[in-house]
Amino acid sequence: MVVACRVAQDSTATLSPEATGAIHKAGSEADDAHRGGTENDLINQAKDGREYGYGLVVLVLAYCGLRWGELSGLRIRDLDLDAKHPQLTVEQTVVADRGYQRIEPPKDYEHRSIPIPAFLVGLLRTQIAGRDGDAPVFYGIRTGTWLRNHVYRVGWFDDAATAVGIKGLTPHELRHTAASLAVSAGANVKAVQRMLGHASAAVTLDVYADLFDDDLDGVATALNLAAMQSDVANLLPRAA
Repeated sequence: MVVACRVAQDSTATLSPEATGAIHKAGSEADDAHRGGTENDLINQAKDGREYGYGLVVLVLAYCGLRWGELSGLRIRDLDLDAKHPQLTVEQTVVADRGYQRIEPPKDYEHRSIPIPAFLVGLLRTQIAGRDGDAPVFYGIRTGTWLRNHVYRVGWFDDAATAVGIKGLTPHELRHTAASLAVSAGANVKAVQRMLGHASAAVTLDVYADLFDDDLDGVATALNLAAMQSDVANLLPRAA
């Protein structure tokens, strides 16, 4: 399997959509392989992540840019899948403290609504079907409550990342992937700031300046195209 992966030298390691999808697929294949066994060990049972939406976690992190605590604290009623433009709202975050979890409200700038790409809507409908609005969208296998980062990594994510050749990848790095994909899609710095829940656009630029620098060539190309399709083109000297 060929996996496209761009890893920067600083903290902004990002994955391409192909690599993100490969992690999702690798986890599903591992689930299928595991079903052939007869183990009753809970850790092995935990590897069957497809039933619990563990592959979908990868896609939500990579395309919505949530922090882990925001993803963990996401409730079914925080999703508006029937809106003209489906979205999720960050209303709370789960904080791990000495082995315990507690709910906290997000900071003002972290409280936000994030558009949900259309391809995720059907997957999320399946994930939440038949459950109460206050239930977590993604939950721990043993507890049925907020999904812990450590449990997710040990039980599914680390093996899936290793299977596609990206050993050591963390769920947090998928937030950087979301920023990269948004910039590549043409989002400006304010839009990326709002999606990620940064305190200011300056913070976004400090962290992701390289992404916007890379986009400057694309800006020049777009400006040239716009000029050639306008009256400006008539002002240019004719070729001999």
